[in-house]
Amino acid sequence: MTSALMAGVILLCATLAYAWSWRFSGTRLVEGARERLALYETSLDAAVERFRYLPEFMALTEPVRALLDHPSDEMRIGEANAHLRRITQSAGADVLFVMNADGLTLASSNADEPGSFVGQNYAFRPYFRSAIETGAGRYYAVGATTGKPGYFLASRIDGPHGPRGVAVVKVDLAPLAAEWRRTAEKVVLVDQEGVIFLATDPAWLYRPLVSLGETTLKYLDETRKYGSPPQIGQPLTRGTFLRGGLALTELEQQPGQSETLFELAYPLPGHGWQLLFFAPVTRANEFASLAATSVMVLGLVAFLLTTMMRQRRAHARARARAHAELEQRVEERTLALRQAQDGLVQSAKLAGLGQGLAGIAHEMAQPLVALRMSLASLTHFLRSGDQTRALGSAEGIVAILRRVEKLASDLRNFARPDSETPRQVSLQDLIHGAISLIEHRLKASDITLEWHFPPEPVIVDARPNRLEQVIVNLLSNALDSCEEANCHLPRARQVRLSLSVESDCARVSVEDEGAGLGETPPEKVFEPFFSTKATGRGLGLGLSISRGIMAEHGGTLQLDPVVDGGAVATISLPLARKKAPAR
Repeated sequence: MTSALMAGVILLCATLAYAWSWRFSGTRLVEGARERLALYETSLDAAVERFRYLPEFMALTEPVRALLDHPSDEMRIGEANAHLRRITQSAGADVLFVMNADGLTLASSNADEPGSFVGQNYAFRPYFRSAIETGAGRYYAVGATTGKPGYFLASRIDGPHGPRGVAVVKVDLAPLAAEWRRTAEKVVLVDQEGVIFLATDPAWLYRPLVSLGETTLKYLDETRKYGSPPQIGQPLTRGTFLRGGLALTELEQQPGQSETLFELAYPLPGHGWQLLFFAPVTRANEFASLAATSVMVLGLVAFLLTTMMRQRRAHARARARAHAELEQRVEERTLALRQAQDGLVQSAKLAGLGQGLAGIAHEMAQPLVALRMSLASLTHFLRSGDQTRALGSAEGIVAILRRVEKLASDLRNFARPDSETPRQVSLQDLIHGAISLIEHRLKASDITLEWHFPPEPVIVDARPNRLEQVIVNLLSNALDSCEEANCHLPRARQVRLSLSVESDCARVSVEDEGAGLGETPPEKVFEPFFSTKATGRGLGLGLSISRGIMAEHGGTLQLDPVVDGGAVATISLPLARKKAPAR
């Protein structure tokens, strides 16, 4: 095989390797995105469906029925307003209001607040028309009175002679958006018209995916969904196209600045919306480039070895041929001597060529070392992105490269994963940091946090980020338990955090007045995927992971019930040894 033909074969194999690896990596990224979108859907349903019963419930209550019987009675209106306000505070909804059959708001939980809905007519809203026609309606829109966006869930109130009115709950999705933003992923929620109304990037809000037609703009204006005239931004995407069977989209985040990403659409038929997940293409590009480079290097090494073996065989054949000719033509000594000399010269040339090729093969060991290091770095990069299947593929390529180590004796492994180095830290500082991370939840609830620290710093040897993760998890569990208890018996709840030192051990306790463990044994909650929380509020891995982190630090984590309700979680770990003074 000629050098040109061999080079063509290597290039073709590298091209095929690039295309296959790109599609393989992209498919794994998209599959991971699909799993992530299922979790986003769960969090959305958890945020919305817990309020779905409220409109039907309101329609059955006596103050609302009495109001519809006497819509002009000031006493009935006041009682209905107070009744709706109590339900709103108990359920944690944004606003509850009741309209008559013509769309006029008769009572509202925000009657005493600026931007009251009372007296406003919302017959133009699709959720009202849908409730009147079908019995129920749903619609996301920016508030026509308050300018505050929300998800409106409506239910028709029937009477003996037809519809009497509509009960509506407005759900604030801002806390859900804030929770999504903490994932640092590119996810958007798109309405029926193709407008983004919930996004992990606030700059994408109220931007259509593509340009809207006149009919759609007229509809948005009539319903005042995003203000009148509609306050719609520039299109986010320049269009979607297929590559290797995978959907790609070009996002224009700012004028003149675009980025190509994988796009995965996840329909939500129950709401008429769709979730979109955008994943970076760079990971697939890097993985494919690495695969193509590996094929090219392996092909080049194979070509060099083949050439060297061919030259050695040619040398052996030439030597054998010269020897045969010398035996056959002994009588022609002069000619035989010349042939022998020619054979020696040819042997020297072949030997020199073989040594040169061997030197080239030896030098190829250095690119292989660099390739191994790059591959290990990619493996680490993919680990950080939690792309398990892609990592498995990368590790398979590492196994192939290990076979090439026989050709380069100085190949070394530099794939050392990064890790946080343990150091001496103050537990007070870590606790303050953890409190700051859940402070927004405290402000949004009626739960108070009380803490007690020793006056002197409590120093331990730890990996700060991981230990802080444990404290945040315990505080979040305590808040979840209190919130669950409030759903059954609303009253002020408290979480108490204390730090103490006993002998040479530091203890951090988090005690709550929440729902408690019930009949669940304390050790049961440390099992992976076991959770006492309501569906959609956790995967049951937090305590299991936290106990593992404490074990790494030479400490312990235990959970005990409290007699009067609630639970107390306690972590213990040794104090840091004092460093000897420098001499």
